[in-house]
Amino acid sequence: MGPGCILEWSPSEREIASSGCPPERHLLTGSRRSYEQYLKADTVLGTRLLSILFITFIGMFALDVFGANLGFWNTLLALTIHLVPSLVLIGALAVAWRWEWIGAVIYTAAGMLYVVMLCRAGCRRPRSSCCGLR
Repeated sequence: MGPGCILEWSPSEREIASSGCPPERHLLTGSRRSYEQYLKADTVLGTRLLSILFITFIGMFALDVFGANLGFWNTLLALTIHLVPSLVLIGALAVAWRWEWIGAVIYTAAGMLYVVMLCRAGCRRPRSSCCGLR
């Protein structure tokens, strides 16, 4: 423990080892969490919430199969096929919920895959700039 640290609670060994002193109490809330811990919690909560909203948005596009009048089994098959991207992103969110860095890599790779697929689809069209690549 660093010099000048006064213990009014029993900190964990990890908190003492990382900063030398336990975090001070917040003036308004009385919490012992540091500003960095609040910032990390808000960032993690924000990214998880954005992921859930994005998955919901992508999943809404699967609802167009109900207007096609395909019958029960064909509608169920079409709905399942349309929900595959959402299911993949739900799996990525589940991994990212546990291991944040692996989730960051998965989401970055998914974004780059989307850009590559978009550029390839643009290259099939006549007079396309192919995302600036020739």
